[in-house]
Amino acid sequence: MTCGTSEAQIIARTALALVGTPFRLHGRDPNHGLDCIGLCALCVKAAGRNSDIPNGYALRGGDAEKIRHCIRHLGFRDIAHFSDGPDAPWNAGDIVLTRPAPLQLHLLVHTELGMVHAHAGLRRVVCTPGRLEGRILSTFRILES
Repeated sequence: MTCGTSEAQIIARTALALVGTPFRLHGRDPNHGLDCIGLCALCVKAAGRNSDIPNGYALRGGDAEKIRHCIRHLGFRDIAHFSDGPDAPWNAGDIVLTRPAPLQLHLLVHTELGMVHAHAGLRRVVCTPGRLEGRILSTFRILES
């Protein structure tokens, strides 16, 4: 698991630095709390990319294709062939879109220590080692600028 670009390294390091931040739906400021979209937006912004992410969505529901479009617009590409097993070919700094429950979408940042994400149940940003819970819908890797 190596980083392909310095931007990817920044994304992964920023995600790890935010572990412990409180969870807050629509949260965009680590001083007040983050949700999974806010976490990813801050990581992408730290890497020098525009991270103007939509707001006003519900905790449940959502449109996976709309999220994919937003992530692609930020300069990421879909990784066509991936596996959710222990030998997944992900790099630190990759962003993963999952469906942990039938009506819920969730974004995570892959790091060398595990997946960093804003966990609503635990009410904070956490780093989860090992396999992901839920169905993986897409994996994205930042394009070098």
